[in-house]
Amino acid sequence: MPDLRRTSPRRALWQLGAPTAAGYAFVFAVDLVDLWAAGRLGTSAVAALGWLAPLTVALTAMGAGLGNATTVRVATALGTGPVRSARAPLKVALFVAVGLGLGVAVCGAGLTGPVLAHWSGPVAVGGPLASWLGVGWWGVPLLFGGLAGAGGLRAWGDARAAAGVLLGVALLNAVLTPLFAFGLELGLAGVAGATVLARGAGLVWTLHLLERRGLLGRGVSLQRDAVEGLVRLATPMVATKLAWPAALAALTALVAQHGVAATAAFAIACRLEVLLMVPVAAVASALTPLVAQCRTDPARLRDATRIAARCTAAWGLVAWGGLAALGPLVLPLWTLEPEVMALAQLQLWIVGAGWWAHGWASVAGAGLAAVGRPRLGTALVTLRGFAVAVPLGALLGASLGPGGVYWAMATGSVVVGALGRVLLRRHIAARADAGVPCPPLSPRSAPRVQGGGGLRSVAALPVDAR
Repeated sequence: MPDLRRTSPRRALWQLGAPTAAGYAFVFAVDLVDLWAAGRLGTSAVAALGWLAPLTVALTAMGAGLGNATTVRVATALGTGPVRSARAPLKVALFVAVGLGLGVAVCGAGLTGPVLAHWSGPVAVGGPLASWLGVGWWGVPLLFGGLAGAGGLRAWGDARAAAGVLLGVALLNAVLTPLFAFGLELGLAGVAGATVLARGAGLVWTLHLLERRGLLGRGVSLQRDAVEGLVRLATPMVATKLAWPAALAALTALVAQHGVAATAAFAIACRLEVLLMVPVAAVASALTPLVAQCRTDPARLRDATRIAARCTAAWGLVAWGGLAALGPLVLPLWTLEPEVMALAQLQLWIVGAGWWAHGWASVAGAGLAAVGRPRLGTALVTLRGFAVAVPLGALLGASLGPGGVYWAMATGSVVVGALGRVLLRRHIAARADAGVPCPPLSPRSAPRVQGGGGLRSVAALPVDAR
């Protein structure tokens, strides 16, 4: 296990961020394969996935939040004690993730019928929605468990293994999707079924890798304080990641007012945006264990967040510029409808103008959460969606059409990115300049260190503690 307290911030971000970026790309590649299959089933199927986008993004965000919380808990335990001290927080995280996912699946499956019975959207979209939801809900516990397990592997410092599992899931899904959707003629239900099976296989392999590294061990110990600590840490992280999908649902409704083609274009562009922003999300995730292990060294935290902010902003500009050459070439993979392609290209151009600031906001959210200020990260994302993008989108969309919604989304990114930069300076850079360490985790948030006689935080231990 690498000691991130002695690795340079630039090298640590690269070592953890590169494989994490690959892993995230594989996660979202599953959605792109699903969208490709939907494109072969018709524009209505693509529009159905557009309506489902806020839900799928929210579920992935919930799993990613649980994974990040797992990373912090396990990395903190590994930084303050032996490997066995990380077993309890990891098992708690896995059980909570799978249990929560199962609860979401049961509730979702039960509500699908009544909700669609009152469906007021396009009639042609209702059938594909029911087909996907009837199967797709049962992949939620597998998704949550897999991402929590991947968080444990990242805390161990083995982000490559986590990325390898996600690659396997993406490849298996790519093989099963056309077989189920077209070979067995199951349509969107087959698309969802392929994803469920692939994620199930990924969870099994992740558990095998964790066991090989000694992070699971025998027996189950679900101490109340361990569960409470995870919930306290995960709740704001999950809330932070859910704020934008909630706003995305409102934005989807605004775009859908302009027709099925606009909804389909929105689905394609949003998924491509997520894929292009994978390096930003990876750097933010790599920052989490680095901050967790180096809370008592404010200078290292300042350097790490500065490097992360600069890299993500630069990537946002590169990704935006790359669309000029690649946009018209890649969009036909998902649709051949001229109107859909034109609207998707327009959205990527306008929203992409704010991607550099989106990088700042992502780094700010990750850094603030890891130093004990997660509510500020939640406030940033909430401000981006509900205080700027949604109300401004409603205003501009009424006069400018879908383009007005796109401009509102870009404005939200720029406003929140600038504010995130200010908060990073105040809560991390200013402490480093004054030589003041970050406050320790509260006892309820710190994982139990076995053999230590109670709860201890990273800040309460010497750097060489094992």
